[in-house]
Amino acid sequence: YTITLNNGTLTVNKATLSATADNKSKTYGEANPSFTIGYSGFVGTDNSSVIDTPPTSGTTATQFSNAGSYQITLSGGTDNNYSFTLNNGTLTINKASQTISFGTLSDKTCGNNSFGLNASANSGLSVSYSSSDPTVASVNETNVTILKAGSTIITASQSGNINYNAAINVDQTLTINAIDNSVTVAGNTFTANATGVTYQWIDCNNGNAPISGETNKTFTALVNGSYAVIVTNNGCSNTSSCNIILTTGINENNLGSTIRAFPNPTSGKLTIDLAETYARIEVKITDINGKVSANKSYFNVQKLDLDIDGPDGFYFISIQSNTGQKNILKVIKK
Repeated sequence: YTITLNNGTLTVNKATLSATADNKSKTYGEANPSFTIGYSGFVGTDNSSVIDTPPTSGTTATQFSNAGSYQITLSGGTDNNYSFTLNNGTLTINKASQTISFGTLSDKTCGNNSFGLNASANSGLSVSYSSSDPTVASVNETNVTILKAGSTIITASQSGNINYNAAINVDQTLTINAIDNSVTVAGNTFTANATGVTYQWIDCNNGNAPISGETNKTFTALVNGSYAVIVTNNGCSNTSSCNIILTTGINENNLGSTIRAFPNPTSGKLTIDLAETYARIEVKITDINGKVSANKSYFNVQKLDLDIDGPDGFYFISIQSNTGQKNILKVIKK
């Protein structure tokens, strides 16, 4: 036989290589991470280093794109031995955290003008406020109006938005002090110590009735009694303690120099020795606040047996004869 040789062709087709964009995540405001690609389908010991021109990856998301999910897309890629199947991945942008800066609030006095709040969030979003006791101080947007003495918690909050989580609330205590209601007494003249306020003097022995025309800082009592002042500023008022005047008008301590009251201090039972007999004696017992606990008349007496009906404390016993002579004794009940 004569043999004729004819050549054939072996065709080696490209292997298919699957390229998949790896999923990535970041927080709003951060730069995009580096994108990576995972491969499957290499033949033998081949790896990504043998690829002539790898696929490229990209996304439409930027550093300040809103929180959410964005595609990581693959494109291109050539190789002599591999063809590519391209699979997209996902870039997840998470919401950022935020914090509130809110400093300590200084104490205020009832009657002070309204004032502003200045907390801030590092996100740049506006902060809102609330008051735990709006009867003490109310909040309108960033403005605080003082209503009465007391304390309240002012809370600064930021609820977040599409790109920021809600911030942790920050609380600050706001203390509203009462207007100074202290009074200085010199003889029968009273002086309110508060300044920049309005004044109204009142008669404690007459149901705290206002004393007509007595609206100055000082007040001079013309008759014995118990007096106080109401100080007011911007709708806030505070009333002083009642102060007793027992040295005005009638001659004092001229009934007799040898009058004795015993025992003093007393548990309630008290004997008064007038040293001589009087045709008529008027006795009035008043506590430190000016409240009258007893008012009695005695006839042809030298000794008086009294009961002090009231809590422990200081009492004034006014003894007056039918001729106008008077003596005031200070007694302690305990």
